[in-house]
Amino acid sequence: MNTLQSFSQELVELSGRLIGEKVLITDTAGIIIGCTDAQRIGELHEASLDVMQTGRSNSHDRDAAGSLKGTFAGITLPLEYEDKVVGSVGITGDPERVEQYGQMIRAFIEMILRFRAGQKQIVVRDRESLNLIRDILYYNGAEDQDVRIGSQAGALGFNLAAPHTAILVQTDEKAEDPDTLQNAVGQIFDPVKDIVGAFSPRQVMVLASRSSEGRRGSGAGDVMSRCMKLHESLSKVHHLPCVIGVGSPASGIADLQESCRDAVLTANIAMRLSPRPDVLSSEEVVLERIISRIPDKTYSQAAARAMKIIGEQKDADEIKQMIMCWCQQGFSVSDTARALFIHKNTLLYRMDRLKRQTGYDLRVFRDALTLYLMIGIEQFRDISVENVHALLHQG
Repeated sequence: MNTLQSFSQELVELSGRLIGEKVLITDTAGIIIGCTDAQRIGELHEASLDVMQTGRSNSHDRDAAGSLKGTFAGITLPLEYEDKVVGSVGITGDPERVEQYGQMIRAFIEMILRFRAGQKQIVVRDRESLNLIRDILYYNGAEDQDVRIGSQAGALGFNLAAPHTAILVQTDEKAEDPDTLQNAVGQIFDPVKDIVGAFSPRQVMVLASRSSEGRRGSGAGDVMSRCMKLHESLSKVHHLPCVIGVGSPASGIADLQESCRDAVLTANIAMRLSPRPDVLSSEEVVLERIISRIPDKTYSQAAARAMKIIGEQKDADEIKQMIMCWCQQGFSVSDTARALFIHKNTLLYRMDRLKRQTGYDLRVFRDALTLYLMIGIEQFRDISVENVHALLHQG
């Protein structure tokens, strides 16, 4: 068994220290694959052959061991995994003395074997889930892709025709443990029902199953609730700031691809908003999606000049934040000043200064909207469906 082979030497060293005796492990052919005396690795341990054939432990004194190739006095026991003999463990020494350790060491090795095999299965499943999500993102509608992707999902126990919603969890800070983000996701989402793939330690995508099957939007509340719980866990327990972009409800491969793209774009828009939202759905960023598709050539000379003037100011970032906040707060002096943590008179002074410098008056709807759109184009220029794959790997 490959899993046993991969860490047998580590196991015999641990076991040897535990009981203070020499220990070896063989494969199903009786070849030593781990031994406290490393020079014996690769030799035949003939006593193991009968043990593995019968499935029963056997002890051998000095005389009995002398007639068996590569065998010393001691005890040999079969190692089992999933009701199959996968190797053997031998303990060297006086059989009466070392027999007391036999069952303990056997149980210890089999327990570690099950644990390591389980870990390996998890790693393989995680990799296959990520590959499935990637294939959905690159889906081109071809019939052979439908069959292949459907088979991939079926092998993992997923039904892509069932209702799902894509989610992208993204952070701009590295966690101390690179698996923090994925582990936190695993605490909230069900690995049996939800497809989880980690693009990097900073980006994890989930195709979350929706609990209801009725109308297209059903189950969305459950998904948003889980996203809020995940954000709370990441921010308060793991102290890892993040945003969660939630895509559109989907059923089927084509819908899932659209939902994945929505989640990527939404999360990246959320990363650039101020104040930054915790959880944001694709339905809430329609305006930003529209802005991201406005070509630079649409700039008028006057608007371009205004943005150049703003960009030259020492407090350019604060001016842009004021403009965005003014529009987002419904053109309310009180609400905008409160959101910016400044006095109303300070806000009015900054607005008057902006009008003198650029000719644009934030009290005039068209002027305010023009500046808002111009700043939005700067912020969201690279956020588009065509750029989804680049956005996924920048984390």
